[in-house]
Amino acid sequence: MIWSATEEGMLKVRRAVHDGYKLRAVVGFIAFEDKWAYSVAVTPPDGREVNLPTKGLKADSLEAAFAAADKLAMAYFYA
Repeated sequence: MIWSATEEGMLKVRRAVHDGYKLRAVVGFIAFEDKWAYSVAVTPPDGREVNLPTKGLKADSLEAAFAAADKLAMAYFYA
């Protein structure tokens, strides 16, 4: 999937579109843990946003967090 990247304050945001569904991955750095936490939201064509279950998920690097978010987003479509 091809993601576009932006920075919104302290958060790193990437967006993508897949079969009419809008995806948003948000990653933020947790300084005291030296980890990156991430969240994934999917908006179907009907417009109701669905936050995928990511509570407590963390990665060791920014790119690892976005890679994990991408896998989670793809699992939403192919589960």
